[in-house]
Amino acid sequence: VKDEIEIVKFSAKADPPNGKICFDSEQYIIVVDPNECRVDVEITCEDKEGRDCNEIPSPNLKCSESPEDLTFTYIGGDCDQSFNSQQDKCEDFGVVPSTRSRVTCKDDDGEVFDSETVTIGDKLTIPNSSNTLRGVLVCDIFETRNNEKIQTLNIDTTSLSLKDVFGSLRLESCD
Repeated sequence: VKDEIEIVKFSAKADPPNGKICFDSEQYIIVVDPNECRVDVEITCEDKEGRDCNEIPSPNLKCSESPEDLTFTYIGGDCDQSFNSQQDKCEDFGVVPSTRSRVTCKDDDGEVFDSETVTIGDKLTIPNSSNTLRGVLVCDIFETRNNEKIQTLNIDTTSLSLKDVFGSLRLESCD
């Protein structure tokens, strides 16, 4: 009985927050001994300098408690796609935010930081010029055709991480 040989190809792609995409692929030849039915596979992971992957420090994705500016990407979609470490309050009002919406963000006292019309992929920067981004940021999403409110987000600015998703907004930077 001949040994069976199986060729397996693995590919990995990462999209880290700093924007530098990395990609790699590797091919493995696995020999199966039919008399034993055992397979030994050893996989090692290391960077270009030969450092073991478990020793590579993870980037800090946490934002400071008092960020200078917050930059979000408008991604459209409903509250079900929220993915963050907060007990965020996201409320949809029937219509799902579409490819084009108006976003108005204000503090919990009602002071408007920014209000602009965006399409999917557009960046929205909330400035902290008066150092008031120290609590809840309330963002309302409006339909551009009839100015109907379609989503409300309450975001705790003291507990943010990059790539957090709040309904139709994804946090990109917290300078």
